[in-house]
Amino acid sequence: MNQHPSSLVEQALACAHEGAELIAIADLEQRGNLRWAQNSLTTNGLTRALSLTLIALVQETDGTKTAAQTFTNVDTDDMQSMVNVLIERAKHGEVSSVDSGVALASDHVDATFDELAPVMDPEVFTPLIQPLAQALNRARAEGLTWSGYAEANTDSTWVGVSSGARRVFHQRAASIDITQRATRTDGVLVSSWAGASANTFAEMSIPSLENTLSQARQWSEVDIDVEPGHYDVILTAEAVADLAIPALWEASARDAVE
Repeated sequence: MNQHPSSLVEQALACAHEGAELIAIADLEQRGNLRWAQNSLTTNGLTRALSLTLIALVQETDGTKTAAQTFTNVDTDDMQSMVNVLIERAKHGEVSSVDSGVALASDHVDATFDELAPVMDPEVFTPLIQPLAQALNRARAEGLTWSGYAEANTDSTWVGVSSGARRVFHQRAASIDITQRATRTDGVLVSSWAGASANTFAEMSIPSLENTLSQARQWSEVDIDVEPGHYDVILTAEAVADLAIPALWEASARDAVE
């Protein structure tokens, strides 16, 4: 799938025929990552992934029927058959909750629809490299061990509708996670975590994360013995997120209904 995403959208929409409406969505995901362990850089890399999602809508007397499918490896020579099969699936499907009396979208066309997505390259990590290297050196000198990773994302989406709409959107995001391990004077191994997220690494501060880790390290030096029982505990936002993420992963509406 080496074609421009907007071209894939246009080709798919051109395959739609009378009696059905089509929505074509091309998603381009660009990922960059930087990892380190034992205070040293271990791996880094860049990846790109392009997918095409097609949604067919067929208006029947009893309502709107739909079918959808996502393709990760599209042969444009097969585009017509892909669309035909999807429309047939929609015709034989169940009536959806989509209001058949509501238009899919306006005919607005973004001026940048045919432009290329912002290209992600190794330069995305430039604001991070020097302050991170300095922090790793300081950690090493203090007998601390850092591990972690930094990730940069650029997600681009092109949406085309057979009614005429053409929309495009690009979203950048960056995040960093650092785990610090240290050994207390009594030999107990302690660890602390700090992280940040923003649109780009230029908006982050490694020294600020160092301060967070330093504060957590000071807390870990103190042991408090409490009797068994129920206690009110104040959790940091990061701790709440750590509890919420597994709950989100395990949540299943289908299991709850069944």
